[in-house]
Amino acid sequence: MAANISTSPAQLYAWYLFDFAGSALVANGGLYFPQWLVIDNHVSALWYNLCLVVSTMLLLATGPALGYLSDTKYGRLFFLRASCTALFSSTIALFVTDRYITAHTPRILVALIAFIVVLYSYQLGIVFYNALLGRVANPDQYNRISARGLAWGWTGAVIGILVVLPFVRGAVPFISPGRGQAFLPAAILFGVLAFLSLRAPPVIWESSEA
Repeated sequence: MAANISTSPAQLYAWYLFDFAGSALVANGGLYFPQWLVIDNHVSALWYNLCLVVSTMLLLATGPALGYLSDTKYGRLFFLRASCTALFSSTIALFVTDRYITAHTPRILVALIAFIVVLYSYQLGIVFYNALLGRVANPDQYNRISARGLAWGWTGAVIGILVVLPFVRGAVPFISPGRGQAFLPAAILFGVLAFLSLRAPPVIWESSEA
């Protein structure tokens, strides 16, 4: 028989907040990166679709092995932190690419690689995040808690887009308009919220290391 889970509101909201943070970033990436690639840089949409394919193939190729390592050696927190770091860093790389790489071919190559990492690390992080449902809810609560987590994710996507929109439109002082302006605030928003989630006391994530 499964053990009864006693979860504090802080633990539960830390779990919700993580979904909110990831959705806020990926929603902006999914909205602005293809426009940045195709409209601003005159690249075929085929390359954007290729990013989706490659990231999914990478996940299928590495996910089972990393899941095994998380269960037997490193723990879920290690890979959750690693995926968060990769997601944050690759989004910063998109901003740097937009601002500082002017040669077209290197600019596009770096951006494509960075966006593949964005997609891959987000999907990989979700694998370990979802596995923590058993740490914040009893089996009879799974449907309700996971549904609320999904709602937090959708809310994060909407709020993330609203927060970043003024940067894209140039409505923020000293910020020129442009789709590439979305990447830095999206990364910072994710970084702050994910940090708060992973460091929220009492920390639920540490219990998954056992």
